[in-house]
Amino acid sequence: MPTRRTFLAATAAATAGGLLLKHAHAQPVPDDEKVGFAIAGLGGYALNQILPNIANTRLCKVTALVTGDPDTKGRRVAEQYGVPRENVVTYDTIDQLRDRAGVDVLYVITPTGLHMQHTLAGFDAGLHVLCEKPMATDVAQCDRMIAAAEAAGRWLMIGYRVHYEPHNLRAMELAANGHVGPLRHFTGDISYNRRSDGSTWREDYELAGRGGPLMDLGVYMVNAARYITAAEPTRVAAYTHRPEGDPRFPPGIEARCTWQLEFPGNVTASSSTAYDMTNTNHFRVIGRDGWFAMEPATGYGGHRLLAETRGRDRGPADDIPAGNQFAAQLDHFAQCIKENRKPDTPGEEGRADVKVMRRIYEAAEAGEWLDV
Repeated sequence: MPTRRTFLAATAAATAGGLLLKHAHAQPVPDDEKVGFAIAGLGGYALNQILPNIANTRLCKVTALVTGDPDTKGRRVAEQYGVPRENVVTYDTIDQLRDRAGVDVLYVITPTGLHMQHTLAGFDAGLHVLCEKPMATDVAQCDRMIAAAEAAGRWLMIGYRVHYEPHNLRAMELAANGHVGPLRHFTGDISYNRRSDGSTWREDYELAGRGGPLMDLGVYMVNAARYITAAEPTRVAAYTHRPEGDPRFPPGIEARCTWQLEFPGNVTASSSTAYDMTNTNHFRVIGRDGWFAMEPATGYGGHRLLAETRGRDRGPADDIPAGNQFAAQLDHFAQCIKENRKPDTPGEEGRADVKVMRRIYEAAEAGEWLDV
């Protein structure tokens, strides 16, 4: 019977080897056959990454916008992307998209604390939902979102773009096929020194998902440890630091978080995330016979993968095909909708990370190892 590890190896090899190159060979899709996306939340990620990259997809188009500022920002973005004015709605009127032709998916790109609310609204409107990570504030919210998808007969996908990024796919393949021998240890760090003008949602405990950099950045390293090991952690220990008197870190918003995870087979992981350190974004995987590392690992571009194994030279993996993780993620969901099949990063994947992150906070509070 295939294990999750063998499945990941086959999937990663197939994707890295050819799936991401399909655009070069596939026939163009008529506009009326594309899947229409309503973008909910017009912040930097939507404006600078998702909306521009919809033009690089094969199967997607933007057909609606959801914003708290429909008359200024909403109108401007709608004009830029050719969205009909009547398809610019507010968060309170997402239900109006039910009757709008060409709107199939709600892509939720709002603060974590609002993900469940907006996802449920999307399902109530009869739409499929692509929701950014972290999926929600806690496991109970994740369960409600998964149940709502099932009740509505619609698909729920979580925006794990690096699962569609060629270097990360190759890293999954290296881990799964025993390239460095049996895995021993994973290390990963992701951080930046965040400035504040006092108006960011990252300083609002509820909007930020009841946490700080762990809920914002740390999710990448929690998820990476899981997709590299192809397993779920069994125990966790953690530490958080919140300095007094720094307006960036009100109660409940940590400045730094470090954690250790234990996985089946005596595989361990050690990671950190922070809002008060210089930029970091890397992970290293150590096996019995070698190691591989990515730096940057989960950014928007510029990924580098290095590997060293017994009897082999150290150097970059330079045979990885080019790919656009944003377009690949969007096209994957569109293809799943067309074929009526479950996406590769469904709600259950998001739930697993949220479960671990909440347990990290609990372990930090308890000051001891806890079962996951």
